[in-house]
Amino acid sequence: QCRDFVFVADVARANLLAHEQEAANSVKARFENQVAEVERALFISRASVRQGLDALGDPGAFNRLLIPILQQHDIINAMRLANESGREILLSKTPTGWQNRIVDVARRGFQQRRLEWRDANTLVGEQSVVETYDPRQQPWFLGAMATPENLVHWTDPYAFQFSGEPGFAVSTRWTDALSGEQWILSCSVPLL
Repeated sequence: QCRDFVFVADVARANLLAHEQEAANSVKARFENQVAEVERALFISRASVRQGLDALGDPGAFNRLLIPILQQHDIINAMRLANESGREILLSKTPTGWQNRIVDVARRGFQQRRLEWRDANTLVGEQSVVETYDPRQQPWFLGAMATPENLVHWTDPYAFQFSGEPGFAVSTRWTDALSGEQWILSCSVPLL
């Protein structure tokens, strides 16, 4: 009977290990799918933004480019476009719509514009805020600048400056052919 017990215990252990491996493989596949989804959304967005870099000066146009992408990818809660001179436009989801943060360190110092939108076309509020923030000092910017052009940089987890929630930023950078200026597009992926 002792032999039967050892056999049953070995079978149970083998079944447990098989189930653990199956669960681990499932988690790994879901993680890899989410990474691929985020990177795909980033490159699709980059292609759209590169066509219209003037969107940095037109928040409505920026929103119309990126809101559909953010709506398709629930895992991403914000996207930002920045350049090496300290200009940035951020688009983030809010409970009631969308919000932009517009920064231009070279021209306005730490004075920011915040715009509230019901949808891509309906501006419902605007305010001016002074906040010590320079996009060039953020982990997503520094990481993208240290990564070869057109490749993806994932930050370590950190607290997002705008919302305070923990997450990752995923960024890519390129050089504009006309101006020679470095641009970075980044998206925020909160820790779930």
